[in-house]
Amino acid sequence: VSIQVLHWGRAAEITAKAHVKYPLEIDLSGKRVLLVDDICDTGESLIVARDYILEKCKPADLKIAVMQWISPVAKIKPDFYVEDVKEWVWYQYPWCRTEDTTNFLEKMLKEEGKERAEWTLDEIKEKFHEWYGIQVDDEYYLLALDKLAEEGLVEKVEREGKVVYRVKASQ
Repeated sequence: VSIQVLHWGRAAEITAKAHVKYPLEIDLSGKRVLLVDDICDTGESLIVARDYILEKCKPADLKIAVMQWISPVAKIKPDFYVEDVKEWVWYQYPWCRTEDTTNFLEKMLKEEGKERAEWTLDEIKEKFHEWYGIQVDDEYYLLALDKLAEEGLVEKVEREGKVVYRVKASQ
C-alpha cells in the first residue's frame, strides 16, 4: 500500500500544512503495519500519514521506519532508523534528484536572474554550488533546465556557438 503526503513545495519550501494527497481506502484491521519513508526531518509528513492510517485503515499496530532521522528538529521519533542525523542537512536521494535540482535551480535563477539574464551551464553549476554547497552530475542540470524551459522560466539559446540559458523576465 502506498500513501502520498505532501509537505514540501517547490524549491524546497515547506507548504502550509502536510496533507494526504490521495485518500486511502483499505481495511487493515488486525494487521501489523510498517510505515516506511526515506527521511524524518520535521516529522510532520509521518505524523499525518500515521494518524491517517490509524484513523481510516484501523490496523492493529503501526510502526515507523526511516533511513535518516534528523533528531534535533523532528517532531516524532521513528520506531526504526538507520542513522540519527544531529544537524539538519538536505539529503539528495537518487529517486528525487531531478526534482530537487529543478526546484533548487528555479529558486536560484529567479533570484540571480534579477541581476543577470544569461548563463552558461558552467556558470549555473558554479552558482548552484555557491548557493547550496552541493554538486550534481551534468545530466541532472540539463534535465532540470529542460523542465524549467518547458515551464517558461528559462529559454535555451545559442550565442557564438555556445548554449546559454536566458532567464525570462517577470518570473
